[in-house]
Amino acid sequence: MPWCSSFFSAITTSSSGSIPAPLLTLSQRKFIFEQKGTQRILVINNCGLNDDAAYSVAAGEEKCTTELFVKELPVKITKEIEAVKTTVNERIELECEVSEVGAQVKWCKNGVEVPTGPRSRYRVKSDGLKHWLIIDDASKEDTGTFSLMASGGTSEAKVQVELKPLKIIQDLQDMTVLLGQPLKMHCEIFPGNVPGRWYRNGQLIQSNDRINILQRAKNHRLEIVNSTIHDAGDYTFVPEGYSQSLCAKIHIVDPPRVHLESLNFPDNTVTIVAGNKLRVEIPISGEPAPRVVWMKGERVSADLGQNRLHCA
Repeated sequence: MPWCSSFFSAITTSSSGSIPAPLLTLSQRKFIFEQKGTQRILVINNCGLNDDAAYSVAAGEEKCTTELFVKELPVKITKEIEAVKTTVNERIELECEVSEVGAQVKWCKNGVEVPTGPRSRYRVKSDGLKHWLIIDDASKEDTGTFSLMASGGTSEAKVQVELKPLKIIQDLQDMTVLLGQPLKMHCEIFPGNVPGRWYRNGQLIQSNDRINILQRAKNHRLEIVNSTIHDAGDYTFVPEGYSQSLCAKIHIVDPPRVHLESLNFPDNTVTIVAGNKLRVEIPISGEPAPRVVWMKGERVSADLGQNRLHCA
């Protein structure tokens, strides 16, 4: 009365199929065949997933078949993940331990499986019963609830990533710049990899052909090639993610100029016949607007704050 299954060939032969397998004790044998009266019994030691198959026994023309289903034991969590509180750019290692070596597990963030491909920020590794999720360079976006899911349980823990305290190494300085000259503003902050935005009078400044915005590590620069009157104002640098800001006032100065060339008189000399009316109008520029004083010799003739003089 033979028992039939594809597994039995492994009991009687070696892997080459030509040399008989060594004799084993009953406790060492995978399959044990027993007979009690009219009963024929098959015992499978240490039943595994590979034993999932159809089995049959034949007596003469009679044959009886049954199917064995082997269910994998659930993988349980034996050591929970611990919560983590850290700052940006630090390394995070989440560790969890399960009940079986080589168990298939899944890491999730906020209920969504984390990507672990070559370009992913997340790395996973395992050693025996231990499993790790690693983030080499943490960012604020890594804040959330991380979990490890196994067939027999789930472990989760909160991860909180905060910004490092902002330190102002070099603040912005108030400046006075001559009209048309370059305007260069500079500040230095820590952490050094924090981007930021520049504002003038509350309006965001964008780079263009005349304005350059530069960052090199902890140094931030705003450079304007040729300053104009409109570049004057209150400047602010705001590091991204922080409520602190750096401020400075910029004044653009255009020195007062008297444009005598507009008179069109030789040697700037005016000749008039006595009794006639004289009107002299000279363009004057400057920022801030200059105070105009008309002189007659060494004596002040008029202090009108304008560039016109009428003489009757």
